[in-house]
Amino acid sequence: IARQLREVLVGKEILKIEVLRARSFVGEIKEIEGEKISEITRRSKVLQIGLGDYEKSLIIHLKMTGQLVWRKGNKQVAGGHPSSDWVNTLPSKHTRIVFDLDDGSKLFFNDLRVFGWIKVIDNGQWTMEKSKLPPDVIDQGFSLEYFKKILVANKPIKLLILDQQKLGGMGNIYANDALFDSKIDPRRKSNTLTSNEATKLFNSMRMVIEKGIKMGGA
Repeated sequence: IARQLREVLVGKEILKIEVLRARSFVGEIKEIEGEKISEITRRSKVLQIGLGDYEKSLIIHLKMTGQLVWRKGNKQVAGGHPSSDWVNTLPSKHTRIVFDLDDGSKLFFNDLRVFGWIKVIDNGQWTMEKSKLPPDVIDQGFSLEYFKKILVANKPIKLLILDQQKLGGMGNIYANDALFDSKIDPRRKSNTLTSNEATKLFNSMRMVIEKGIKMGGA
């Protein structure tokens, strides 16, 4: 989602933000209106929208049913929980926030169950929050050595690779695919994996994430 939105949002100015569900937006709208989007980054399951030289950013968590849909005319970029809102007229009854951009395009934040959020955050606080998060599966910091160290835990291997305190990027579907590809029972205790099995699983995890990115989703 970050990669797709980067192609269409960077360089655009946020003219207006309309909040249709108060609990979905945390922060002062007026602080963001008039700012230009300079970057889209991601760490774990959190998207960050950088705002030029401004000392604040927007961070977004889609949770279970959140969506981000960018539209301009007949062009669209959509990501998040798949539903008919990807093709419906927007805003819909599930639209919580609408961004009007200076090129006439709009960014819609839809969220059926209203668990997701968009927050205004100081850049310094964002840097601090990122430092607390573990490496993602496709990060350089996620090495085979690091992976073998966390395998010492005495818990089912599937639960371990889903643990967002240990590593980022592995959702339920990707975890199933990686374990199936490496022929490892998800109920196996993580500390029983051999060195060869750990290497196979490490490579499978990276493979399914990279394929998911290439295909635009699971």
